[in-house]
Amino acid sequence: MIKRIVKYSIPIAVVLIITTVFVFWLRSASPIVFRSVIVEAPNLKSEEPHEELQLQSADLYALSGKTFSGAVTRNFPAEKRKFVSFKFTDGRAPQPSSRPCERWAVTTTIFPPSEAVKRQTRLQDWCLVVAGDKKSHETYETGWEEGEEEGNAQVVYLTPKMQEAMQDQFVSALPWNHFGRKNAGFLYAMLHGASVIWDFDDDNLLKYWIQGAAPTNSLSLDGVIDAITNSETVDVLEPSDHGLQVYNPYPVLGAPTLPSWPRGVPLEVIKKPEYSNTTLKEIKVPSKSFGVLQSLADYQPDVDAIFRITQPVPLWFKRLEENRHLMLPTGVLTPYNAQATLHFKSSFFALFLPLTVHSRVSDIWRSYIAQRLFWDVGIKFGFMPRPIVVQDRNPHSNLGDLDAERDLYMKSHKLVEFLNEWTGKGSTLVERMEELYIALYERDYLGLADVEFVQLWLKSLLDSGYEFPSVVDSPAVISRPVAMPAAAEEDDDEGNESCEMDKSLTFWTSDLHSSSCVDVASTLSHLKQNVIVARRNERETSPVIDMKGVTAYTELSDVIGKEYITHKTILTEDMVQRNFEFYKKNPKIASVDAFVCSFPAAMCELWMPFDKTIVFLPCHQYNLGRCSEKEWERLDEHLRALASMDSPKHIIAAAEAYDYEYLRHYTGIKAATLTAKVRWGSFHQEYLQPSKG
Repeated sequence: MIKRIVKYSIPIAVVLIITTVFVFWLRSASPIVFRSVIVEAPNLKSEEPHEELQLQSADLYALSGKTFSGAVTRNFPAEKRKFVSFKFTDGRAPQPSSRPCERWAVTTTIFPPSEAVKRQTRLQDWCLVVAGDKKSHETYETGWEEGEEEGNAQVVYLTPKMQEAMQDQFVSALPWNHFGRKNAGFLYAMLHGASVIWDFDDDNLLKYWIQGAAPTNSLSLDGVIDAITNSETVDVLEPSDHGLQVYNPYPVLGAPTLPSWPRGVPLEVIKKPEYSNTTLKEIKVPSKSFGVLQSLADYQPDVDAIFRITQPVPLWFKRLEENRHLMLPTGVLTPYNAQATLHFKSSFFALFLPLTVHSRVSDIWRSYIAQRLFWDVGIKFGFMPRPIVVQDRNPHSNLGDLDAERDLYMKSHKLVEFLNEWTGKGSTLVERMEELYIALYERDYLGLADVEFVQLWLKSLLDSGYEFPSVVDSPAVISRPVAMPAAAEEDDDEGNESCEMDKSLTFWTSDLHSSSCVDVASTLSHLKQNVIVARRNERETSPVIDMKGVTAYTELSDVIGKEYITHKTILTEDMVQRNFEFYKKNPKIASVDAFVCSFPAAMCELWMPFDKTIVFLPCHQYNLGRCSEKEWERLDEHLRALASMDSPKHIIAAAEAYDYEYLRHYTGIKAATLTAKVRWGSFHQEYLQPSKG
């Protein structure tokens, strides 16, 4: 017994110190409320702390729906990789084109020529390729005529027959009647001399398309390109000291209403101002490092279905004078689309639109993947200062879009986390792009076909003579959290000599192992906190019963007093319900701020229906007592649900690196790794800044 107490007391003590402060911070802003376990009702809180609660669902486990973990769920066969230890061949050169053009616009459509397409044909010295499909019209009359003094040098309607005649394996593999045909347009433009590609949808209209007819200080597509290509460096704005992985650019770019966010920003951050309210600093960026610039759209901006259903639309961005682009620093991600986006040649490799997800997801996934690869080759992404397009949106169903965008809502948060952690192993960009797509397939962001498509895409680019950017020796990738500020650079205890709090919280422990109960109680008592130790008799708490703030509580339900008496006990839904019925009007439970579970930690499933903070702190394997595969999977689902909740906030912790990796392997959760070496200063920087999360 003594050995076991010594073995676990140090890490548990440290975590409890930190947990106390964290829970206090979470609870200090509002009074403690005894919440209802009504799962299906819209209001989960009762008006009075002790009013009688009515169960609406027999499934007391169903605190929430399932969340996406981002964990590896399948493996890509190693023998199917195409670019292992890839080396560029000598003497590769671009294939000559009979009709080269440097500035290309690319779109795809099944509709007749729109006003957006017609305006695009009026840009002088530009070329346009419209990738047709089998549902498209046989002819595509834009009003453009070859040889005109004004307007495009070429307008190419890439019919299905013309696409087949390209005799390209990638193009031939693309499915018909699919938005992915746009990829054929990208490849066609690259094969015909493109140095920039304007990727647009046929409902995004250029504001200024007639040469010499634009107002003073207007922003035009050609003006943006010329200002970059004719200078060695460009003055831009960059978020200063943005310590998070995600950035919401809409507020700083002049969104007239708040909250406001682009399609693809993780829902977890849309109402948090720290993801957008940052100071902007002016920096100089080499023109050759520009990869992608997106234009926002006025009138019908690119927002998700949740925004369209809940917020006022149409809207116009109010940023009339600024002429500097907004560029994102390395390590920060934000989505961009395939509706009005300018791609410079160095970024052409990242034009590929995935095909195994919905079109409302494809361009967003493309943007996140591209940005992560940009970090490895020194390319930058950003937004134009003001919208140069107006979107006259094609017919859409908001509810249909809501369904189509499900992956954005459920997976983007985890995708951002993963991309920030991912490190490519290959020495070339070709290898790393294949590696990344494989990793995304293995984690269920993309389907297997997208790995095969990107392999064909890479081969087509290599065959065309496209020059891939070189991987930089030491890419400046900064590890940042998605939902909290970056950890302090210095591990400093100065000014944090006392761990005492000015207000006490109340913790409950009913662990089966007396040593973990004693350790929880003694640690929290020294922190001037209150602890309720639920045991069958006071004798079992004798080492701590006289400590200040510690209360022995022997009024036990049959579940924890007679049935759940070993860690091998199979926990049933009936046990959870009976335990809840016993304690639902109990004033002791009503006073509790958090339930602490260590041995077995899985015992916390008993307390989930009370909708209070759960401190899941294993002092043994986290799944101890969940002896069947079904029980273990259920526990994992519950932990993922707890980890994703904001109200109340729950704490999933690991006492050492092994426990952290074990939890992460099976649940995908990155637990708070808090060992005896954790110091107060670093914790203070990470958790106690309410203004940043």
